[in-house]
Amino acid sequence: MWWIRSLQILTSVVGAFLIGVAFRNILRGAASRRWPQAQGRILRSFVLVHKDDDGGEGFVPQVEFEYQVEGMTHRGMRLQYGRIGSGSRRRAERVLAPYPAGVSVRVFFDPRKPADAVLVPGAARGNAVIALAGAVFLACARLIQIHMK
Repeated sequence: MWWIRSLQILTSVVGAFLIGVAFRNILRGAASRRWPQAQGRILRSFVLVHKDDDGGEGFVPQVEFEYQVEGMTHRGMRLQYGRIGSGSRRRAERVLAPYPAGVSVRVFFDPRKPADAVLVPGAARGNAVIALAGAVFLACARLIQIHMK
């Protein structure tokens, strides 16, 4: 029965990790709403395509931008905290529509760590999915624990 106990521990750790990631994204996203802004420029934007072994595809909007804070040039790639991909290329392209290469943008940067920046302040709704997945893992761990008694 050691493997059942190992499975319980693994699902607990994965669940706690996912909930922690979502919580961190929500906190950082909330903080980013109060960050100062700098003028920036989009260097490139594209849809990253992930293919799995079963032939499924996932589409992740990616953006790279440049901005200056106190005379130092920084580059960033974070659109928003917790932004995750989509099963639809069209949806990912819609997310990127306002960010073609060369366009001027507002960049929200952490005043304590100016290299940390986002284009969209706040946390993405995808964090709810991350937290829900974590809760499912924790529920499975609890069910395993109940079953072991």
